Amino acid sequence: MRLHGRRRLIPILVAATAVIALAACSSGGATKNAGAAVGAPVSGGTMTIGIQDPPADLDPQTIGSFSEDFIKNNISDKLIYQNPKTMALEPWLATSWTKNDAYTEFVLKLRTDVTFSDGSALTPEVVKANLDMLAFGDDALGVPPQKGLLNGYVSTEVTGTDQITVKFSATNTGFLPALSGRPFGIVGAAMLKLSRQERAKPQNVVASGPFTIGEHVYQQSTTLKKRAGYAWAPESRAHKGEAYLDAVKIVVVPESGVRMGALQSGETDAITDVSPTDEKAVAAGGATILSRPIPGRAFSLDFNLHKAPSNDLAVRQAIQYGWDRDGLRKAVLTDSYKIASSIVPEVFPGYADLSSELKYDPAKSKQILDAAGWVPGPDGIRAKGGQKLSLEVQGNQSLVIFKPALEFVQANLRDVGIELKIKMVSAADWLAGDADPDPWWNINAYAGTGNDPSWLRSLYSPLAPANRLKINQDTPIRQQVTDLMDTLVAPLGDADRMAAVKKVQEEVISTYALSVPIFTTAQVAAASPKAQGLAYDSLSRLSLYDAWLAA
Repeated sequence: MRLHGRRRLIPILVAATAVIALAACSSGGATKNAGAAVGAPVSGGTMTIGIQDPPADLDPQTIGSFSEDFIKNNISDKLIYQNPKTMALEPWLATSWTKNDAYTEFVLKLRTDVTFSDGSALTPEVVKANLDMLAFGDDALGVPPQKGLLNGYVSTEVTGTDQITVKFSATNTGFLPALSGRPFGIVGAAMLKLSRQERAKPQNVVASGPFTIGEHVYQQSTTLKKRAGYAWAPESRAHKGEAYLDAVKIVVVPESGVRMGALQSGETDAITDVSPTDEKAVAAGGATILSRPIPGRAFSLDFNLHKAPSNDLAVRQAIQYGWDRDGLRKAVLTDSYKIASSIVPEVFPGYADLSSELKYDPAKSKQILDAAGWVPGPDGIRAKGGQKLSLEVQGNQSLVIFKPALEFVQANLRDVGIELKIKMVSAADWLAGDADPDPWWNINAYAGTGNDPSWLRSLYSPLAPANRLKINQDTPIRQQVTDLMDTLVAPLGDADRMAAVKKVQEEVISTYALSVPIFTTAQVAAASPKAQGLAYDSLSRLSLYDAWLAA
């Protein structure tokens, strides 16, 4: 295949079937089924999808880029399914589950008819080995543990021919939701024996999903092929049995304009990562825009509390009031995105509307800075005690809309005397900067994906492995923030837990100004009339199981 555009591109072909069956959520971004209704689904054919970033690591038990997650989620299955319409947890590889009142012991019943792509069977022993590897990792194999998601994990015991019992040393209210998300794709026993480097190679992936990896050319193409005999999709999916498509070619097309041109010319059937500037043109060309808010964390500015001047509450509050939300909406965003009214989007469990606290008030911003001793300098940028009010920003460039949004905020804040120095970095460099206990940045600008309130603790708690606010022993509010985030994993009833989630949002924004939410992120794809049945999963990654090609 050859894609034409401003320059010749090397195609990356990734076979995959696309499932985007998400009903419109109560939040801003709507989810739409691909294409107009054209009759009953038919089997066969190869769908071609253009993506922005080349997938590199296809191990279902790593957290990767959107393009990597897209593929991983279509070649692997989870123990639990989160319905993207209702966000309810439903059976998948596990047929049922129970827990004790303390959320320290979970019993899961497993399907007995599931096989992996190498023909081996899903057994309680294999699931135990998966959970042990995810929790503990393996130093000899170079596989790191997923500590934040399996906090307090003690063991998994095989307690029946189709049953496991999972035990924790402390409450883990997020365990069941975690099983439905990243990086909990269940893999075969053969894959668990491989080193971290070998597991990342497409030819070594052994999983149970509706597609398998065919040809993979690094930074060029990957082909997903329909898995013959697949018969264990969740009950709420649109159909049963094998995927409709024989294959899906996922073509890497880095440039947004070239990606749009490939869709309009018919060289691709669908594309992901539609640029906000291209949405109207794509729709005008006859394609259907498919968008869904990404559950988890809105695109926000997180502050480094260990580094001046972001350790100054007055500076953080001034930034919160110092930029024009309505102006950003009009200048940068499309209908697929929405100005954030909290640190989480409306689709997130326990969302609280704090829009009344998130107002554009440059006069108040200046007043706060004046009272704190930040005095305007000759260039308009404020200073205090010889230190300029300048903050280094680490921006994750994984979505094209992040940079123009940051530049808009940057221009607004300059008007109140605050300088932002923005550095957009790759996903790999962002992760390195995020993990650094004493990073160069004052502000970490990113969005995150999560499906349960306990996940927020992994972002904001000083006890979490990443400690993203860089709160150390000398930070005055360390204990208050620790106690606040611990409520997210306390064994509470549903009503009390949602009240705790609301309080966390209020304290993060209003009391401590730990984070300034900018806008809720969305995955935005486009599909030609031929591409039917494309849908998003609960984490807003394209699912290919129900996709099919119209004549």
